[in-house]
Amino acid sequence: MRTMEEERAHNVLVRNEVKHIWWELKLQAGILGSWLAGIWGLYALNNGLLDNWIGQNFALKARSLDGLLGVLLTPFLSLTYEQAIFSSVCVLFLGWWVMLRDTRDFFVVHLTSMLTVGGAVWLFEADGTRWFGWGGIAMGMIGYLLTAGIFERRWPTILSSLAALIVLALPATFAMIPGVAQSWVAMVAGFLGGVISAAFLGSRRKSSADPEGYLSGKKYVDRGESTQTVFGTTSPRTTLDFSSSKETSTATSQVSAKSR
Repeated sequence: MRTMEEERAHNVLVRNEVKHIWWELKLQAGILGSWLAGIWGLYALNNGLLDNWIGQNFALKARSLDGLLGVLLTPFLSLTYEQAIFSSVCVLFLGWWVMLRDTRDFFVVHLTSMLTVGGAVWLFEADGTRWFGWGGIAMGMIGYLLTAGIFERRWPTILSSLAALIVLALPATFAMIPGVAQSWVAMVAGFLGGVISAAFLGSRRKSSADPEGYLSGKKYVDRGESTQTVFGTTSPRTTLDFSSSKETSTATSQVSAKSR
């Protein structure tokens, strides 16, 4: 049985964990909300006020130096109302799923897929081809979710990849078939960007973890300052970061010692 001091220390740890998860969810909601605001704000400005002037001048355009500026802007551009809705659903569903592992993964996958899609469209599409929307980034998120378990080899991530295989594998395969999507080149490039992100992040996590704990989830050592610190929280852990029982007991002992 626990002593009163140990029970008090345990309750403090539980309250801190709940508080951390709440802050993490608020951070994720803020990021996704900002992405949605960017998509719909740009849609209203471009289509409602400027008659697609932004799309004509700043979209990603194959083999055009001016079109290179669109690598950063194009993911937020939507030509139609339906495309804006599609991008919004992908941001909420796929973006939050990626964030479940680590909020920072969203930025890594987004940036990598944006660059691979931009490079593939610019190099391999027909001259003058323009690319709009979040579809390539969505394929990057899918590529990451499907392969993260292969590279990281920890049970929570493996189970997430298996769930992604059941839910996302079929639509992702169809999207990469030539002639089905608007640009299968962009879809394949986005998917590869997600795989590259999964390999990079998985390698970093394995190098900082106990080699004997890859599949048991015993230990995960976070690296550097987390995004929570930037947004005003101090815990370096992430929503689905599993610590070992040894670490928990050590923390409990420390708090217990202080309470004496």
